[in-house]
Amino acid sequence: MSTTRYTVKITLPRGASDQDAYRALDVLQSLDAVTLDLRDDVDPPVVAAAIDAADGWRLAARVREAFSLASGARVSVQRTRMLDWDSTWDARLRPVQVGPLWLLPPGERAPSGAEHVLHLDVGAAFGTGLHPTTALCLEYLVELAPVPEILDVGTGSGVLALAALVLGAPRAVATDTDPAALAAAEANARANRLTRKLTLLDTPLPPTGEQFPLVVANILAPTLVELAPELVRRVKHGGTLLLSGIRASQADDVTRVYRRLGARPLPRREREDWVLLQLASPW
Repeated sequence: MSTTRYTVKITLPRGASDQDAYRALDVLQSLDAVTLDLRDDVDPPVVAAAIDAADGWRLAARVREAFSLASGARVSVQRTRMLDWDSTWDARLRPVQVGPLWLLPPGERAPSGAEHVLHLDVGAAFGTGLHPTTALCLEYLVELAPVPEILDVGTGSGVLALAALVLGAPRAVATDTDPAALAAAEANARANRLTRKLTLLDTPLPPTGEQFPLVVANILAPTLVELAPELVRRVKHGGTLLLSGIRASQADDVTRVYRRLGARPLPRREREDWVLLQLASPW
């Protein structure tokens, strides 16, 4: 059955809480969203996604049926024209500061005294630095700097791999199975003159079995469980595995899977009901 890509927007009521916004993200994620974005710098806040479906009317019905967060929320579903994702999500990027690291929209000048700068255009990929899952990973990288060689699984816009390079990593390998994500990551690497240090792969994991001192996977909890044996094997002796994209209610279950594989849990980090798990290599 052929599918069409649709842009889905949920405009929340004025004064909606962060929890409402993140629950809206969950709703769209449960509908197999290809991309997710949150614009919370406006009131009312807007949650948007790109979703592939055979029928726009049925997709709209599913979104409205699944969305029961608050009265007054508005749902719109429109066919996404080729190369039109940016225009459907106008000005969703804004400067993000994580300690000495600044993430800036393309062409925006860095603030005076900015130590590390990454210009980022997400295109149709996930990863602006605004979502708690990404922010938690960025904070870890900033604290770790200089960052060692890194494997970024499910790279999206390339934000974590590129941030690691900006923060001193000599090399980054980033994987994603979404062509839009790989295109965005490649473009961002070029824009930041980091193409020589970044290897992009269109597979879930590098096929060579190479190990890294730092492995980061900011993806959904079910996928983290599915990939657990291979992710653990990709961490070098004495290395660290970072797992994000996990709701607080899922964290213990995910930890249990990795503990059985020998990974040793380290203190976890949490924000807005999202969790970053830190695990030490079994070897």
